[in-house]
Amino acid sequence: SYALADYLIATYQCPATQCSVTPLDTPKSISKELQILWNTQTREKLKIDSNVEIFCYAGALQSWQCPEKIFSLFKKVHEKNSRTLLLILTQEVQYAEKLAHNHDITSAIIRILHAPHHEIPQYLAAAQYGIIIRDPDIINWVSRPSKALEY
Repeated sequence: SYALADYLIATYQCPATQCSVTPLDTPKSISKELQILWNTQTREKLKIDSNVEIFCYAGALQSWQCPEKIFSLFKKVHEKNSRTLLLILTQEVQYAEKLAHNHDITSAIIRILHAPHHEIPQYLAAAQYGIIIRDPDIINWVSRPSKALEY
């Protein structure tokens, strides 16, 4: 990221010529019509009512992605609004199921599945909120999380 390059230059006097920033990798936008179609299709497929607010996390469940905090946050959100559901898109389905169990998140308010990467946008179209939680450290301050771009 540009922030990381600035940090390296200011903190370690790294020559600017030694820093390169990757080109923008923003995913292509989808039309509003396609988003509505995917929203409807995905909710039907996952048996989620149209008036339920979906919170989604998509990705691995490694420690730096704060999976415990994701499940804990959703638990608090659901206690305040019972018309919410957590959608987890991950290859680590069994671990996600364990986390759901540990946080008393029942199958009625969560969907956990592995989807091929090319289908992720269709699932994201069903959600109102994407969840990204990172601990406050220098890498997270200067990184450019591609997950935010997907959401």
